[in-house]
Amino acid sequence: KRSQHEDGMDTVLKKRTMFISVGIISSILFLYCTAYYPKYALAASFLLLAFLVSLYIREKLFFVFIFLYPLMPTYFAFDPGGSLPLMTAGRLLLIYVILFDIAFNKDKFRKIKELKLNKEIKLIILSVTFVLFIYILNFFTYPNVESFKILSSFLLENAILGAYVFFRLGNSQDIEKAVRCFLFSALFISLTGYVEFILDRNVFSYLDIVQSSGRQLLSSDSYTRLGENRIEGPFGHPLGYCNFLLMAIPMGIYKWQTSENIKVKTGYFFVTVSLLINFLLTLSRGPMLAFFAGALFYFILTNKRYKQILFMLVIAFSGVFLVGLVARVVPGFVRNFFVSLIDAVFARTSTPGFGANSNAASYRLYLFDLAKKLVTGNDIWLGRGMSFFRLNEVYDWVPGISNTREIRIVSIDNFYILKYIEMGLVGLISTLLFIFSLIYSSAVSFFRAKNREFYLCFIFIFISYFVSLFTVDDIGTMRFLCITTGIVSANIASNRWKSEKNQS
Repeated sequence: KRSQHEDGMDTVLKKRTMFISVGIISSILFLYCTAYYPKYALAASFLLLAFLVSLYIREKLFFVFIFLYPLMPTYFAFDPGGSLPLMTAGRLLLIYVILFDIAFNKDKFRKIKELKLNKEIKLIILSVTFVLFIYILNFFTYPNVESFKILSSFLLENAILGAYVFFRLGNSQDIEKAVRCFLFSALFISLTGYVEFILDRNVFSYLDIVQSSGRQLLSSDSYTRLGENRIEGPFGHPLGYCNFLLMAIPMGIYKWQTSENIKVKTGYFFVTVSLLINFLLTLSRGPMLAFFAGALFYFILTNKRYKQILFMLVIAFSGVFLVGLVARVVPGFVRNFFVSLIDAVFARTSTPGFGANSNAASYRLYLFDLAKKLVTGNDIWLGRGMSFFRLNEVYDWVPGISNTREIRIVSIDNFYILKYIEMGLVGLISTLLFIFSLIYSSAVSFFRAKNREFYLCFIFIFISYFVSLFTVDDIGTMRFLCITTGIVSANIASNRWKSEKNQS
C-alpha cells in the first residue's frame, strides 16, 4: 500500500507541474499579446498588478476605495459606444472592489439573516426601493438608449453603491475608518484646489481621456467670477465641488469635535479650515447659503460647550474679516462675493462682474414658469422622461442670461424642478420621501443615541446638501450622498444590534 506521505508528494508534484504549465502558457500568450496587441498586454499587466496589491491589502481595500473613489473624474473613462454607459474609472473600480470583497472578504459583510432592521432603516430601504421603481417605470414609459444609460448608472452608482457600503461596514470601528478615508480624500482634493486657484491648472484635468466635455480642461478659466477663476477639482464644475464639500466639511467638524488627543483635534481643525477655504474659492452663492442653513441646525442641536466655542470662533473670524476689509488686506473678489451673497438673499441686482445669471432670484422664479411650459396634461404624473434634455433641444428666453435671442437650455439649476420635468409628480414625491427618510432617521437616532455627534454630523450634511439642490442640480454628486447614506445606515443598524445585545 502507498503511504500517505507518497500520496502527498504526488499531489504536490501534480500541482507544481500544473502551475509551471500554466505559467509557461501564460508567458507565451503575454509575449504574443505584447507583440501584436500592446494596449491589451498593458491592461492585463495593470490588472494583474492591481490584483496582487489587492491581495496584499485585502482587508484594507474597501477603505482604499472610499479614499480613491472621489478622486476619479467622470472624464477619466472610455466610451464603449452603443447603448452602454460611459465606463469611468470610478465605476470600474466599484465593480472590481465589490467582486473582490465578495470573493475574499465575505466574513466582513453583514449577515442578512442576522440583520434585525429597525423602523428607521426600513424607512430608508422603502424610500430607496420606491425611487428605484420610479426610475424603472420611467424607463419603460420612455424607452431609449439614453434612458437606459441613466438607469444603469443609477443602479450601479447609487443603489448598489449605497447597499455595498451599508453591508460592508459591520462595526463602529470600520464606520469611523470610512469617515476618515472620505475626509482625507476631501483634504487631498483641497490641496490640489490651491494649485488650481493659484496656477490656473486643474491637476485632475490631465486625466481627461475621453474629451467628452468639448472644452479645455487643462485650466480652470472655463468658470470665472469677479475676475477670478473658480476651482472645480475632479468634479467638472465648481458647484459639483461645492456639493461634495457640503458632505466633507461636516465630517471634519465631527472629527474635530469628538477627537480627544489635542494634536489630532488640532489636525482636524486645520483640515476643516482647508475645506472651508476651498468652499469659498468656488465662489458659489447657493451652496454657501445652504451651508449656513445646515450650520444653523448644527449650532442649535450641538451641546452647550461647543455652542460657546463656535460662537467665539465666528466672532473672532468676523472681527478679523472686518479689520481686513477696512485695511484693504482682504482680496477684492472676497469682499465682492459676500456683497453678492447679501444681494442674492434680498433679491437685489448682483455685484458687477459676477458673470452670467447674476440675478439669481429672477432666474430661479423663471424655472417654475419653464416647468409649467414643458410639463402639461398627462406628463404631470410621469414627466417628459429622464433623458428629455439629452434628446431634445429646448430654447427659451432666460432672464439675466439671454437678452437678445433665445438660447438652448441644457441644464436646470434646481434639482427638484428638474426631477419634476423629467419624472413628474411621482418622481418628485419619491425623491422627497428619500430626503425625509434620511433626515428623519438621523434625527430619531440623534435623540436616542449616546454618541449624538455622529448623527448631528449627518443631519448637517443632509440639510446642507438638499437645500443646495434648490439652486443647482446634483452634478454627479448623488453617488457620494449614497456613500454617506450607507455609512449612517450602517451606524444606525450597529447601534440597534448593540442595544439588543446589551438587553439580552
